[in-house]
Amino acid sequence: MKVQISTISSNYDEETGISKVSILTDLGAFEGVAKLHPEDREIASRFAGCRYAEERAIIKYAKMKIKVVDNQLEVLKNILRELQNKKYFKENTTGVKLLEKNIYILEDDKVYFKNVVNSLNKKLKIEFEERPKLIKEREEKKQSNE
Repeated sequence: MKVQISTISSNYDEETGISKVSILTDLGAFEGVAKLHPEDREIASRFAGCRYAEERAIIKYAKMKIKVVDNQLEVLKNILRELQNKKYFKENTTGVKLLEKNIYILEDDKVYFKNVVNSLNKKLKIEFEERPKLIKEREEKKQSNE
């Protein structure tokens, strides 16, 4: 599955600590937002905030893609059921095979986008947990090099 996503805008407001990223996809534009936690003010990073916001925008896109694929699947499965209920229905015709192939492809796409959502959610959670530790290690390394 090839997905084309491009960044429209990326912004970090130092005063509010809010990062916003807009992406453009085949389904239109999606925006992700990340808010700096007050306790993390001293380790604030515009790059980390924008990365989190971008990942959230991609999650929104993937969830919408799942809805679109579900709708397409429903239509194709209904058509296939209607055909199967006809007395002249033949299983191995080109049209039926094509319909079944498209259903299979859409089901595969749905699994792909569910995996995108799950993996990005896990990645965000890990990044939030690991970031303070990473910053501390960098500071210790920097101090030992001085």
